[in-house]
Amino acid sequence: MTVYDLPHLNAALNATATLLLTAGYVFIRRKAAKAHAVCMVAATLVSAAFLTSYLFYHAQVGSVEFTGRGIARPIYFSILLTHVVLAATVPGLAGLALFRAARRQFTRHRRIVRWTLPVWLYVSVTGVVVYLMLYHLYPGQGGGGGSEPRQSRSRAAGRHRLGRRAELVWVNQTRVRFPMRVVLQRVRQARVSISGRVAGRIETGFCVLVGFTHGDTFEEVVWMAEKIAGLRLFSDAEGKMNLGLGEVGGAVLVVSQFTLYGDASKGRRPSFVDAARPEVAIPLYERFCAELRGLGLAVATGEFGALMEVEIHNDGPVTLVLERPA
Repeated sequence: MTVYDLPHLNAALNATATLLLTAGYVFIRRKAAKAHAVCMVAATLVSAAFLTSYLFYHAQVGSVEFTGRGIARPIYFSILLTHVVLAATVPGLAGLALFRAARRQFTRHRRIVRWTLPVWLYVSVTGVVVYLMLYHLYPGQGGGGGSEPRQSRSRAAGRHRLGRRAELVWVNQTRVRFPMRVVLQRVRQARVSISGRVAGRIETGFCVLVGFTHGDTFEEVVWMAEKIAGLRLFSDAEGKMNLGLGEVGGAVLVVSQFTLYGDASKGRRPSFVDAARPEVAIPLYERFCAELRGLGLAVATGEFGALMEVEIHNDGPVTLVLERPA
């Protein structure tokens, strides 16, 4: 599990808390006090686990932009605002309710739970709704994300405007998106190790660090593979860059690198919200490697999402940053 799996875990925890709270309500209506107590304590532990996971995720990743348009935006932000405000009250309300129950102050306990239960249920349910809207109904869409700039902000010719998403650039009122980012280095040798084990190794060739962003498709992957296969970066007899990988018997080491989309424009901790999530990036990564192999190249790889040590003997040095404006 990586940090990018935590939103799914958080949604599962919210759903579990909802079921436990509902079960606890049903049990107390049936006078099953012990079963009610078990459910409510379990709901407290699940909600505490959610809070811990939620805070850790956003400390690592930062904020996640909602890319929905039209009526979806006021609906989403209305739900999010009420969710956040009421969520701040749940620890205090739940703690007080549990304290009064533990002290057997059941009259006072019933008074507080009349407020605690509906608020807690609302927060848990809307937590799942926010997750579904943010990660499934309106996931990051690359070219579709980011707000349209007002005309007054982009009238001057040649003026550039970086949108909130790092891959969106406005030039002369025209939106340009830079999908699929690659840092390519010509190497004498390169290898990638995982926990002391060599996962991939090449001699002469290219070490390719590749990152994907929201909205990337197989079209960008095919274009990039063909671009890399056709590059002439090796010296001929006259010392000119005139030879390709096939002519020197070179290979390619491909290493997944989501940090290529790190944004450090604000603060000291980079945000990686522009990097595609694993469920989007992994198929693209695998297709990219397959396309390179399909072009007749020998390809070694690291392991997507693993903690890797990459050893690169840059030849030259020669380093290119490759992007395809969409």
